[in-house]
Amino acid sequence: MGIKTTPRVEVYFGGPPTDRTENKFLARLEADLYRLGQDAVIFANFLVGPKSQQIDALVATETGALLVEIKGYGSPVRGALNGAWSQRMPDGTRRSLGSRNPYHQASDGRFAVADLIKTQLKRDGLPALDGLVCLYPSPPSGTDLPTGDFKAWIGGYDRALELLEKRRIHPLALDDWRTLARSLNLEPREQTYASAERVVIDDYCRRYGELAGVLTGPYAPVELRLDDCLLNLSTVGDLLRDGSHLQIVGPSGCGKSALLSRLGQDANTGRFAPIPVSARMFTGDLGSLMKRGLASATGKHLSEFLRAADVTGVVIVLLIDGFNECPTNFQNDLLKALLAARLRYGVQIVLTSQHPVDTPVDLDEVVLELPQPSPDHTRAIVEARLDRPLSLDELPALEIVRTANDAAVLAEVIRTPHAADGRHALYSAFARRRIGDAGESHGVGRGLRNLATHMRQEFHQHPASGGRLTSHRSNLAVVERPRRDLKAHPRFRPLGGGRRSHSLSARPLR
Repeated sequence: MGIKTTPRVEVYFGGPPTDRTENKFLARLEADLYRLGQDAVIFANFLVGPKSQQIDALVATETGALLVEIKGYGSPVRGALNGAWSQRMPDGTRRSLGSRNPYHQASDGRFAVADLIKTQLKRDGLPALDGLVCLYPSPPSGTDLPTGDFKAWIGGYDRALELLEKRRIHPLALDDWRTLARSLNLEPREQTYASAERVVIDDYCRRYGELAGVLTGPYAPVELRLDDCLLNLSTVGDLLRDGSHLQIVGPSGCGKSALLSRLGQDANTGRFAPIPVSARMFTGDLGSLMKRGLASATGKHLSEFLRAADVTGVVIVLLIDGFNECPTNFQNDLLKALLAARLRYGVQIVLTSQHPVDTPVDLDEVVLELPQPSPDHTRAIVEARLDRPLSLDELPALEIVRTANDAAVLAEVIRTPHAADGRHALYSAFARRRIGDAGESHGVGRGLRNLATHMRQEFHQHPASGGRLTSHRSNLAVVERPRRDLKAHPRFRPLGGGRRSHSLSARPLR
């Protein structure tokens, strides 16, 4: 049995890489080549031929090669194999993308490289080489373009991988491509790669991962619904890696924030850099919230971090938690700020909300529904947090759990000595944890105690009522005070659909 060796991917530059989309394409391509176990030679940002044709990228494997013209269009594009292409702008107008047709750029580049192969290696280069106009990461929704032809194809990043997997009839050896790199005076990446920027990204991702691991804790797998399909966390991660923006929609307490944090951890691979943003704190300045999200894992200024991501091709993923908690008068401003960040910095967005959010076409998102957990899943959440199965004596405690948030609170209660010794102790400890210290400061604890006292008095004073509360006008003031205390609490959800981030308890207070 042979020994599996680590693949070798060599990158040669004609000039320092400066285009954000090209950097992201190269970073993703290199990661995928390693994942697929493919040895490869990559040329980037170089000139070829008597007319100094500029080539964005050329990737060669042992089975073939692909010349790539990389385009990072953020909105729909329309065009044909001849003539100028145009792009639809956010305001609905169309903008010409210049007189040079991208299809001809790719096909002309392919022929120029084929001529170089013939000159330097005395071989016909066309059979060894495909061409592609790559709309990275994928053609924007609403794009109207042909698929290309044998001279050059048109498609997204997935099309690039398909063409690389196809075995050419007469592929060149990788040593031949190294010879061509020398003839073009291309420099190996070790001499040109901006290692300082890579260090900035790697240090941030390491610290972010360490902090998220401590704060998030154990996680119980969930299934999300996309139309009629159920997706697991791995599939959702694939959507993110493919360049999709995501919305995670579900009721209060279902676990959206925990899922968002887990997606951030999974994306934190060095190819993506997640930045957490709390939507409820947005008052018009997205940059200040991004700085706040960065501050826990790096001392670098936001502009310095964005430049490092640009140079290294790392995709910034904004994790927008609780869009519905953003002040209503700022929600449109937040969407505009996210669109601007997308167009200027190429960020991807994962957003949580209790309700689907209408986003601009350039932020067209995959909407994933996260329901309240099933009984089996609530048990899995509690056991994951406890890091052990529930005992037979502890299982009945699951009856008070209605949401994923309840399950996390119950796990904390069970870990507390004697907190679950009996039904009264369990409910009392659960309610105290559920309300939290903020509840006492808002008078919720006092309100509940007053309500309990009033109920106890009613039971004693009116035994003939069968244990029911009477509605004497003299008692209204006693009841109204606890209700006012409860309504003052930020977690209180009034009957009739009030929009708060969390309900006070599993069942509404009446």
